[in-house]
Amino acid sequence: MRATSRLAISRRATVTLEYVRNAIEKINDNAGELLITNDCSYKANYRSDNLLIRHINSYFTDVEKSEFIAKYSKEIHVDKKLVTLWDALLRRPIENVTLGYVRDGIAHINDNIEGALITGTSSYAKYYRSVKFLPCSIISFFSKLNRAKFIAEYAKEIGRDKNAISIWDALLRRPIENVTLGYVRDGIAHINDNIEGALITGTSSYAKYYRSVKFLPCSMTSFFSKSERVKFIAEYAKEIGVDKEHVKLWDALLRRPVANLSLVYVRDTIVKINSNAGKILIRCASSYAAHYRLGKNLPSDIPTSFSVSKRDKFIAKYAKKMNVDKKNVKLWDALLMRPVLNVTLEYIRNTIEKINDESGCALFTGSDTYADNYKQGTCFPSCVNSHFTTPQKTAFIVEYAKKMNVDKDFVNLWDALIQRPILTLEYIRDSIIKINDVDELITSSVSYRKHHKLNMYLPREVTLFFSESRQEEFIANYAKEINLDK
Repeated sequence: MRATSRLAISRRATVTLEYVRNAIEKINDNAGELLITNDCSYKANYRSDNLLIRHINSYFTDVEKSEFIAKYSKEIHVDKKLVTLWDALLRRPIENVTLGYVRDGIAHINDNIEGALITGTSSYAKYYRSVKFLPCSIISFFSKLNRAKFIAEYAKEIGRDKNAISIWDALLRRPIENVTLGYVRDGIAHINDNIEGALITGTSSYAKYYRSVKFLPCSMTSFFSKSERVKFIAEYAKEIGVDKEHVKLWDALLRRPVANLSLVYVRDTIVKINSNAGKILIRCASSYAAHYRLGKNLPSDIPTSFSVSKRDKFIAKYAKKMNVDKKNVKLWDALLMRPVLNVTLEYIRNTIEKINDESGCALFTGSDTYADNYKQGTCFPSCVNSHFTTPQKTAFIVEYAKKMNVDKDFVNLWDALIQRPILTLEYIRDSIIKINDVDELITSSVSYRKHHKLNMYLPREVTLFFSESRQEEFIANYAKEINLDK
């Protein structure tokens, strides 16, 4: 091993950060003054000790430097975050910097440093160096938890809600108004009454003028919780004797008069508008949207202003008054007090029969043609199947089956609605007899297929249309009738 290598190893073993610290102390003592105070003055004077290295920062590892700093922090009882390498090397006294220390430092600057005035972040950045150890950025130096705790302590001290206090309120020990929605309401009233040219009527104008009164928050919805806003609205609603559902936040903030809106009020106001106009101005949602401003305090949109349960209750009351099923009543029927038909399956059947007779052709033959033509029937539902309950449809089918003297299993809803003959083998037999009364046209399956269209309801293939069991039953009945073995 060469002599230089052995010297390097020997130096590495000897020169520690503790050695550097002691050597610096010795140099300063011998000089009778602080020759070495930082990295720059160290490089100018380190040769006074033969073993000292020129570059402390690069010579020692991060771990070695961290351990050295931590050891000194522990010795002087301060947070290691507040100690630099040169603090530890020069054994400098370190202030334990807390938000309380910062607050007192700011107070010292404001009271004693001529021309300096710290009121917030920007002015702090300009003057913080006037007091030793103040951090350059309060937000990055102190954790969110530390700041929250500091704010909470100040809030408790002055008896205010901590949500109304900022970090700078606490640092500057500013007096804080206890900002509530009541305070905001009174502040808005003050602005509207006293600030020339200012008029707050809602969110946008508030954003323009809110700074005219101290401590007003920039945003109501973000500053106050939903529960606080709901409670404030409910209190105002109670005060003016209306349902809270009809009161908005800005109604309460501006103390606006609010009508106790109900669907009955909307209905009566629509009647009044139509009566004053001498014609039916409002007849549906679209014409309501065009003319609702003619009525005082009418909502712009009825469905969003009233809950489903309120609308259902209003409709049910009108249905009861008209003695019809509430399923047949729409909201606008009740609002316009229109006469409403009690639409039943019997009503649909009779109306279909009338429409088919008057048109001279079968417009309604089933669900597909019904979908195309149902608007020709007054108050017809768009879909019969979904409009009526299963018990209603079953009862209607049973009644028609009984009338036709057939098993209800052979009858479907459209058979009963169109009053179709029910296809049984007995019906086919009787139809064949009727066709053959004029001329014996049908004598077998071949001639049946040729002439079955003489009755529009007859199927083309009897054996395919009816099940084997029904065919066997029909044969057995006839065998019994003529007293032969089936």
